[in-house]
Amino acid sequence: MRLKQTNTSKFKNGRFFILQGEEGTGKTYEAINRAAYLSTDYCLYSDDNILFITNDEKASIKDKYNNLKDNSSNLTFFSAINNSFEVLSVKELIHSYFNNYKNKTNKNYSFIEGMDERENVLLEAIAKVKEKYTKSKLLKKENAKFILEEIDYIRANYLDTVEEYQSFVRKGRGKKLPKNSSSREAIYEVLKTYKALLEMHNWVDTLHEEMLALEAVRKVGSKKYTHIFIDNSETLSKLQLKMIRELLENKTYSNFILILNKVDNLLEHSYFNSHKSIKDIDNNKYKTIKFKEKLENREMCLSVGSDAEVSLKKAMTKEEIELKDYTSKVENFHSDMNEEEVSNESFTPMVKQSAIETKGNDEKNKMRNLYMDYFNYKDIRHRMEYDFAVDSGSSREVILDPNGSGETLSEDELRAVPVYSDIAAGEPILISDEFEGNFSIPTYWLKGVKDAFMLKVKGDSMIGANIHDGDYVLIRQQTIANNNDIVAVDLDGNATLKRLSIKKDGIFLIPENPKYDPIKIESEDAMIMGTAIGVISRR
Repeated sequence: MRLKQTNTSKFKNGRFFILQGEEGTGKTYEAINRAAYLSTDYCLYSDDNILFITNDEKASIKDKYNNLKDNSSNLTFFSAINNSFEVLSVKELIHSYFNNYKNKTNKNYSFIEGMDERENVLLEAIAKVKEKYTKSKLLKKENAKFILEEIDYIRANYLDTVEEYQSFVRKGRGKKLPKNSSSREAIYEVLKTYKALLEMHNWVDTLHEEMLALEAVRKVGSKKYTHIFIDNSETLSKLQLKMIRELLENKTYSNFILILNKVDNLLEHSYFNSHKSIKDIDNNKYKTIKFKEKLENREMCLSVGSDAEVSLKKAMTKEEIELKDYTSKVENFHSDMNEEEVSNESFTPMVKQSAIETKGNDEKNKMRNLYMDYFNYKDIRHRMEYDFAVDSGSSREVILDPNGSGETLSEDELRAVPVYSDIAAGEPILISDEFEGNFSIPTYWLKGVKDAFMLKVKGDSMIGANIHDGDYVLIRQQTIANNNDIVAVDLDGNATLKRLSIKKDGIFLIPENPKYDPIKIESEDAMIMGTAIGVISRR
């Protein structure tokens, strides 16, 4: 984070989720609903894409996603356009990256499947290892099926060393394989020899394909995704989950969401068959959302295989609840508009509000474009003021003086500034690392400013300086400030916006509202995050 480099742990808490419950409780629908929300609010650049992994009917998921997105009315100037939503099965995904591996290595592999095709390779591996483990009673032809299943299990669970395998809790085998035993050591040697034989002959089986796909994912330049959803996660192995996790682009607003059905009998290779948490895949903290009630309203159900689901409001995120409530309000608002207005594309909540407020006002306000967001910028440094507008569907175009000359600035005349929330203009509040998006403003407004960011204001302590609740303050990132500057300050993990006052008896943060008292800086840990150079207000 640009505000405070040492404080990033909180920022990750809201991006990793497990949607857990029985089949038919709304998990898949909720995941698609969130994907539609993320596509408009947290796909900020052209390379921000969404991957939805499922073994169900892909066309139905795409249709539901497109329907939710088209009806969300949530495109804003923070949103990027033309971002892809890919729906793939696990096999399709693995095969795609395996092909990438083949193309980069210029190798032509032949697939071998099933016991019959693989047995000769396995028996050759057993014979080679038997030379070292002459007393082993396990390394026999009649045990070939057992050994093959075991080396598949080792690979599926991504036990990358013999030490990991020796200490792994292995359940459900007909033959005993004690921890730290010579039997486990011999089996691991068979696995290594088996893999070497596959490589020597350019053969590949299913699990070897997955291993090579993982190698391809880890290569520099491999395609990554900003948001990833995995349906039916309980069916996947550790190797598969590990490969998919590697596909996540490490952006501050990325999401990784597992949809996990509660079932009595998990597959032997399933990661969740031997693990109760996700920590062996990912060190991030996951929030579990539990879905407990079966759905009865079939009109809203999503027909995607066994998990026909509907969104439950109590399991929705705050953003999705607001989006759903807002969609209902938009529909009511549409009923009051004429036919030409209804046929146009969707508009943002702020634009909708503007349209309602201006209804019945003078003709100038009636002419405001429903699909533009209107703002005022106060330049604190140069004491200048500008009115401007932004297309609600794109952040790539800014119109200066929209009610006058209407000068349009192109993308190369703009600079994208990251927006975070929140900064307290009142009592100090905990610093939020939440990244809201990028706000594009004319480059010349930032002349001489190397690093800048915006903070959304909460509170009224700075109203005397024309900084109000809900405004966006443009901050020049720096750790020093002059007397009388308006500064963003970190006070022991709490953030506040005040005017700096340096006096003989101390350093104070002065509010611009008489109902608030000055704050004396007494802690040595207080840190200036930057100085205010401008204020953006909604019009």
